[in-house]
Amino acid sequence: MKMVGEFTESPCNQCTITVCPSPCEWAEEYRRKIKGVDDARVEELARALHEAGRAAVEQGSTVAAERFGEASRRFIEWDEIGEQAREGRRIQARYLLNRYVISDRIH
Repeated sequence: MKMVGEFTESPCNQCTITVCPSPCEWAEEYRRKIKGVDDARVEELARALHEAGRAAVEQGSTVAAERFGEASRRFIEWDEIGEQAREGRRIQARYLLNRYVISDRIH
């Protein structure tokens, strides 16, 4: 994911992790900027959240697998799910973007 606005690194060097709940001044300013996050950023994170569930689905470590059994172990690709399910991922993405500083993982 790309950083929003002019922020590419933190002056405190604590924000090189993927999700930074730090209350530092830089993080607070970033949170204020990201409140107006664009749809492309929400979509990018929504797709990443969906993909992040692949391993859990394949291992049967999901609520659906627990409730409905083996048949629900097939991971459904982003292009196969309906718009309502995609919007569910977008809601999760907006929730996270409004509460945490999320950046590219820096190696």
